[in-house]
Amino acid sequence: LELLQAEEASKGDIKVIYTMLAERQHLLNARFADILQQVAQNSLDGKNAETTSSIVGTIENLSIDIMEFPRGNRANNIEIAIIGYQIVLNNREPGSEKYSQTQNNLAVAYSNRINGSRAEDLERAIEFYEAALTVYTFDDFREKWAMIQNNLGEAYRNRINGSRAENLERAIGFHEAALTVCTREDFPEKWANTQNNLANAYLYRINGSRADNLERAISFHEAALTVRTFEYCPEKWAKTQNNLAVAYSERIKGLRADNLEQAIAFYDAALTVRTLEAFPEKWAETQNKLAYAYLYRIEGSGAENLERAISFSEAALTVRTLKDFPLENVE
Repeated sequence: LELLQAEEASKGDIKVIYTMLAERQHLLNARFADILQQVAQNSLDGKNAETTSSIVGTIENLSIDIMEFPRGNRANNIEIAIIGYQIVLNNREPGSEKYSQTQNNLAVAYSNRINGSRAEDLERAIEFYEAALTVYTFDDFREKWAMIQNNLGEAYRNRINGSRAENLERAIGFHEAALTVCTREDFPEKWANTQNNLANAYLYRINGSRADNLERAISFHEAALTVRTFEYCPEKWAKTQNNLAVAYSERIKGLRADNLEQAIAFYDAALTVRTLEAFPEKWAETQNKLAYAYLYRIEGSGAENLERAISFSEAALTVRTLKDFPLENVE
């Protein structure tokens, strides 16, 4: 109740909500999701349409904040968000713009879900995205249509069912469709996001030349950095630094030793933003990637590189515990 009241009173001020969540993050558990359902039922029971719309809007905004909260148990946060979005969807008019907005939010949550079957969660995400597109058409909601094209591209890039090669081709197609709307001139930030997503799709592409695909991935990431500067959006800048490091770790063209040094430099840059205190999950991801880079490093002492690789892996495990991140724990 305090969170819902704060969400409404602060008009969704993330600093207010995140402060409250940080103070009581241990309460973000399965029981919290059950209580949210009870509170929603009690709050919505017998209310008129206008009041109901206001309450479900607040629940949706809180669910978004919990979904994006960088601390606590990530799996629990996503489950709570899914429950919140489902409450909202049950109280929206089917086929309305807001109904489609919530379908998109549910799709994002299922795309990132940790609990349950990864393959099934991605299929559900794709279904929600496609359902949202029945309202968010190119003609009527061009910008939101492009957003979902981009999101569908991410879902197909990660998809487990079906042909991996075909899924990646579909992902590239969706991202390219998004760029027909999200141009650099009109939507620079969304354009940069899509450049980053295209880069990731080419990084793992199966069709075509592996060497050429990696060069295209690097090129797309570098394009994204023309917008994603450290000063303007440090978190996304750091994400792109991390992604560039991955591409250079895999790069075929150029000298292997030089590519790995470039990768390490990009990872180190990412860690200037991805600190343990601010972004523990992202910090752990980069620690793990650095371990791989040092494991295969050519320059320097082989023994020292291996010791550093072990040290980075052990650091990652302080966050990636078996309980909270079972898949990443054994990556």
